[in-house]
Amino acid sequence: MIPALLAVVFVVTKSWKLVGFVAGSLVLLAFIDYYQYAMETLSIIFVCAFLCVLLGVPIGIAMSRSDMMQRLTIPVLDMLQTLPPFVYLIPLIFLFSVTESKLYGIASSCTPLCRSSVSPTWVSAWWTRM
Repeated sequence: MIPALLAVVFVVTKSWKLVGFVAGSLVLLAFIDYYQYAMETLSIIFVCAFLCVLLGVPIGIAMSRSDMMQRLTIPVLDMLQTLPPFVYLIPLIFLFSVTESKLYGIASSCTPLCRSSVSPTWVSAWWTRM
């Protein structure tokens, strides 16, 4: 497994320094007994990246060729874009007892779509109330 990974690194980068760095990192991971976890994580990343390309490229091509597909897909993508900031809000609610009105303000300041559609005076007024 290690020689194959090092061969892939060399074929992609053509750099012996980077191959040495990757080899040293893998030896260090094996030394501290994290090699198995690192390889499991790497395999998950490879599978997820492959699936994203497999699904994303056809959807992107369909969106570029069809206005209706683009109209159907853009709201879904806008909704999914807000998910990562909302994941951080869950511990915030429990740790700092955030009320509902503050939660809307935090959520609107996290999303780029909301930031671009809200006037700067409203945003500055919200921040002064916090």
